Amino acid sequence: MSVEVTKSPLDEKEYRCLSLPNGLKVLLISEYNLAHQSDDEFDSGSESGDSESSNYENGISKGLSSGTGCTSRKRRKTESGSTDDDQFMRKERGTSSRKGTKQLFNAACGLCVRVGSFHDPKELPGLAHLLEHMLFMGSQKYPGENEFDSFVSSHGGNSNACTGYELTYYCFEVNKKYFQEALDKFAHFFISPLIMESSLEREIEAVDNEFKDSLQSDSNRLQQLFSSLARPDHPLRNFPWGNSETLKVGPSESGVDVVKYLREFYEKYYSASYMTLTVVSEDSLDVLEEWVKDSFSGIPTNNKPFPSISHCQPVFDEDVFHKLYKVVPVKDSYKLSLTWLLPPTLSHYREKPVEYISMLVGHEGYGSILSLLKKRNLATDLEAGTTGEDSETNSCFSLFTCTVTLTEFGINNVFEVLSVIFQYLKLLQIEGPQKRLFDEIRLIEENDFKFDEEEDSYDLVERLCQSMQFYEPEDYLTGDCLYFNYEPQVSTSKCITNVINTEGLFLEEVHTCTCM
Repeated sequence: MSVEVTKSPLDEKEYRCLSLPNGLKVLLISEYNLAHQSDDEFDSGSESGDSESSNYENGISKGLSSGTGCTSRKRRKTESGSTDDDQFMRKERGTSSRKGTKQLFNAACGLCVRVGSFHDPKELPGLAHLLEHMLFMGSQKYPGENEFDSFVSSHGGNSNACTGYELTYYCFEVNKKYFQEALDKFAHFFISPLIMESSLEREIEAVDNEFKDSLQSDSNRLQQLFSSLARPDHPLRNFPWGNSETLKVGPSESGVDVVKYLREFYEKYYSASYMTLTVVSEDSLDVLEEWVKDSFSGIPTNNKPFPSISHCQPVFDEDVFHKLYKVVPVKDSYKLSLTWLLPPTLSHYREKPVEYISMLVGHEGYGSILSLLKKRNLATDLEAGTTGEDSETNSCFSLFTCTVTLTEFGINNVFEVLSVIFQYLKLLQIEGPQKRLFDEIRLIEENDFKFDEEEDSYDLVERLCQSMQFYEPEDYLTGDCLYFNYEPQVSTSKCITNVINTEGLFLEEVHTCTCM
């Protein structure tokens, strides 16, 4: 695949796209030039730096906190305040920090497979999540339970896995000296996982613990409320986390063989043709290509079209979606959220209709929604748009959400807040798409892309292995941030119309417990 990936003119990394014979799409990223440019500076460091190197190799990372977990693609939501960073079914393995001496910690790999909880069988809610756990429990070549985790953490690294609605991804980072060996251990997750009965109960317990931990997260609780409103036959209605009830007690009572279902799920969906892989290291592109071909060519492929679920429409019945819901949160907060249900927009990443609206609704300057709400003492913050995660953007739907943090005065005048928002949206509808605004946003994003701070290796592979599922190879780096085409008649105007249309609206009013 001889495609040149579009990158920032200030980006000195080298990129290469591959497609292996089994259908696996690969993006190789080499920091070879950057590493050699910094060798002299690093070699002249103090003896204390050498001591820190030893600590990293042994997974000690003295004085540094653990890594921060995962975010999916770059956040699309325009914010004026902090957000809840809770993520859907994520976990972080290993003990080392991802902050600190970059030269010691710059080899990383991420693999994404296009399957998630939307594909769970009705008999076993949470099966995709459970399989994600089970793949860490050994392979035919490396049969030790958690052998990969132990290897990575003992060499200054960590690993992570996350199951969403339509995507599941696995990432790790490790000291560069041990990258080739870690790659091979990692690849065999997907070549020949053991999926043994002996590991099942412990991993179900781990899944159950993650679910219990999520109960104190307002964002996860609201997500479950939202999912519960879906039509009974829609996969959004599935229970994506899974717990001991759905994966152990229920199957035991009904005689369901969970291990058999896990293996069938793996054989059906864990095909190389449904996977994307991103690798970054200080090694040259040729070396990385050789390692990837040696380790990942053995992933099986079923040579079948991906079983799409885009036909699952409609998502909601109108009588449950077109309502105002009041929710008592765990945290002390006053928020009002409006959510519009839109058609899938993944195919319009070059036009970015939702992002265009997000920039306008989330604007904070003079004449914006937020400036007027602040002037009237109704609100303190506003965020609008979509995070880009598959819980908000997938092959079935897209969600556009406007969340307002209210003052005490605002909580008692919710309909005045709504009036301001809809007056602004009506203005956008009357004015229609504006090329001058699109061009201004495009220029801002281009400058941000050009001068953006360099991502660390882990964050880079985590983001790109998912981006590769949706964007053309030349747009792997730019598809989630740059604006390419101004085509108001194709997508932007439709997006504005759908957002204005209150028939696609879900309202969520969040109070403190004392106000209920």
